[in-house]
Amino acid sequence: MGYDVYITRRAFWADEDGPAIPLEAWGAHCAVDATLVAMPIRDGAGAVVMDGASPGLVGFQLPGGEWWPLWWGEGNVQTKNPPLELFAKLAEIAATFQAQVQGDDGEHYDASGLRVEADMPARSGGNDDNRSWLGRFFGRTP
Repeated sequence: MGYDVYITRRAFWADEDGPAIPLEAWGAHCAVDATLVAMPIRDGAGAVVMDGASPGLVGFQLPGGEWWPLWWGEGNVQTKNPPLELFAKLAEIAATFQAQVQGDDGEHYDASGLRVEADMPARSGGNDDNRSWLGRFFGRTP
């Protein structure tokens, strides 16, 4: 379980209709972006669970040296539980595709990992905190 974040051209990442990022375009982008590297993904025991030969699966190295996976699926590029340090790269990729960075619930994020204010729907349940769940977790303010 986790929280996925998407690079999408659609109004909502899960929409079946709307503009997609073609796998071929993602592959072409990865081929010219030296920071995106095809890589095997390993589980906690070191066993390879994704061999890196899967179309659209790449890794990006964070400033601290950790590799983070990004993959293409159903017209979007996505990752799971991204750290704040990854959002600048997600925004850079999104700009290349004239797309946006969007969370599971359809909210939009900027390059710092903060939820975009203009996109924020009214909240129910008494939570007036306008930060993304990532911002609240890391104590970031909008």
